[in-house]
Amino acid sequence: MHFDKSMITPEKLKELRDQLGYSNHEMAQVLGISDQTWLNKISAKSNSGKISKLEYEFLLLLVNQHPKYKIKKM
Repeated sequence: MHFDKSMITPEKLKELRDQLGYSNHEMAQVLGISDQTWLNKISAKSNSGKISKLEYEFLLLLVNQHPKYKIKKM
């Protein structure tokens, strides 16, 4: 999977959050970041690509959209 930061917009991050059914606070907790850091990532004022590749791939795994990997329930 090629990581293209230009494709990761605040709208895409909000979409992933909404697919998970999480609040902004819950998303921050899942990613292990502060609420304000998460809000900065989804701010329309922010530049695209403020999320790391690891964070983005983790979100894709959680919503079952990662192109290579799936989470298997035990």
